[in-house]
Amino acid sequence: MPLVQCDLRVGLSNEQKINLGIGITEVFERVLGVPRKYVFVSLRETEAENFVEAGEVAPSYDEAE
Repeated sequence: MPLVQCDLRVGLSNEQKINLGIGITEVFERVLGVPRKYVFVSLRETEAENFVEAGEVAPSYDEAE
């Protein structure tokens, strides 16, 4: 049973998170042939200031737009 954990910055809408989970599930089903009922996706949200990209604190999703 695949367990996929995604660490995300806070700021995505519920719709975006749902679509991400569905998309990840579909990839496992299509590419690896894993039945969707066996794919478990965990989305963990953390404040943007806890992410560092290229030595810089990452902006929130709202600031990045």
